[in-house]
Amino acid sequence: MNFLIGIKFGILVTESLIVEKNFSKASNYYHLNAVTQKKTANKLLNITKNITLNTTAKDILEIGCGTGFLTEGLFNSFQEAQFTITDISEKMLKATEHNTKNSRIKFNINADFIKTDITKSNFMGNYDLITSSLVFQWIPNLNELVFNLKSILKPNGFLCFATLSDSTFKNLKDIFIKEKISYPGPLLFSENQIKNTCLNYFPNATFQNDTFFEEFTNIKDCLKHINKTGAGNATGSMLPPGILKNLFLSYNENITINYDIVYAVMQNKE
Repeated sequence: MNFLIGIKFGILVTESLIVEKNFSKASNYYHLNAVTQKKTANKLLNITKNITLNTTAKDILEIGCGTGFLTEGLFNSFQEAQFTITDISEKMLKATEHNTKNSRIKFNINADFIKTDITKSNFMGNYDLITSSLVFQWIPNLNELVFNLKSILKPNGFLCFATLSDSTFKNLKDIFIKEKISYPGPLLFSENQIKNTCLNYFPNATFQNDTFFEEFTNIKDCLKHINKTGAGNATGSMLPPGILKNLFLSYNENITINYDIVYAVMQNKE
């Protein structure tokens, strides 16, 4: 099976082209397999709706739409807004266009779909709301990103995002350590790093935490699933098939993985 020689989790220091390739490859599987990603997007949407309850969000930017979990909710909740929907993967962007077509027609949504690498984009204009679900863990320089996003927020505009913290996939890390195999990732920001970065630019930032669990019958199915959510082979290198084969033989039993999420909410008061 091909995935035996291609499994490698996404790590923090990763090339954009590889991330784009992996998510494009997963675009046909993502919508059905990304269970935690959908739950996270739904919670982020509820948080966003609550904090913008007394404001009018006319211009909204979504970073990394994936297949449209958060996008669909934004269209349904902010029907009068002008949207800029982005993703690094053209295939993911097209999937979101397809998946949200009915909502756009029903509510006459005004949306631009733009393929872009957010770390290299120069957006013109300002936004009332910038939001992103489970994307920022792929950004190598979170400090620079938050600084740049603040610069395109309108006064009193909001930046709301959800991202993974480094305690994610603890069981997998423990298995690799036990087997004396170099853990292939993901190398994520710690919760404190995420919070301190946000507070550096938004002293009024607030945070929430959540943990989601997914269970698999064995480690082989677990790693295969991670590939289907776009998080596979993010550095372009691969674990040797012999090591993977031995790992699968050693851990042919149930495994539960955890996703530790940090939700951040910031308002541009300056």
